[in-house]
Amino acid sequence: MVSLRTVNVFLVLAFGLAFALGHLHVATQALGLSVLVCGAEWMRRRSMPVVAAEGRYPFTHASGAWAIVSGSGLLVLGLSVLVFSEPTACMLGWDNGALCGR
Repeated sequence: MVSLRTVNVFLVLAFGLAFALGHLHVATQALGLSVLVCGAEWMRRRSMPVVAAEGRYPFTHASGAWAIVSGSGLLVLGLSVLVFSEPTACMLGWDNGALCGR
């Protein structure tokens, strides 16, 4: 069985490839899916990293109810980005003019 972390790595790679190729709608959807997977992982493990510098292990972890609430928030955010991918790409400034109706 494939872990959620492995799925997230592939989604981040898909995001980078789609963004580099200029498929901004697809890149935004991959970003939304990645956020959904991260929220699901936090809820499944009931733990989330709190403070971490780049390339280092987290300073501490939040667990229990805080991880569930934060994971639920990420699920809502990821679903919103996934459903409203075109307006999200426009708001983030990733548009090429066609997505924002210009």
